[in-house]
Amino acid sequence: MKILVLSDTHGWEEELVSFLNPLRSQVDLILHAGDSELAEDTNALMDVKTVAGNCDVFASFPSEEILDLGKHRIQLTHGHYEGVKSSLGELVRKAQDNGASIAIYGHTHIPKVQRVDNVITINPGSLRLPKGPFKGSYCMIELSEDKISIDYFTMNGSPIEELQARF
Repeated sequence: MKILVLSDTHGWEEELVSFLNPLRSQVDLILHAGDSELAEDTNALMDVKTVAGNCDVFASFPSEEILDLGKHRIQLTHGHYEGVKSSLGELVRKAQDNGASIAIYGHTHIPKVQRVDNVITINPGSLRLPKGPFKGSYCMIELSEDKISIDYFTMNGSPIEELQARF
């Protein structure tokens, strides 16, 4: 299964439609980790599993989603309630409590992937307001029964080699 993950698009509607349309046919699922700042019924978020971020005041997205995909359980959240800007401890604890081996979050606008206490934590970064050395980022997760591959890309589709991860 191939999953496109993005976060923190902060009001991009037409830009998000333009970005997602050519990628939709290449993936099985699209996840948005919050701060879209768009309404639930907008075309940009059509068929996109979305959670609420701290800036999503006009929509009623859930604060968290738990997804069972084959043998993998994924927790999708924005991360502001878990304090991800200072530590991933609460995010990892909640993932463990939910039986999730993968925790996807946003909020920091910094792309990052790591394993913490047997939970793979994935932040796709931000397409619109990136922080750090990359000019906007998203990631693709490929799940198989016994492997997880995470590949990061800039907004124009160039691979970010130093962030690729295999578990």
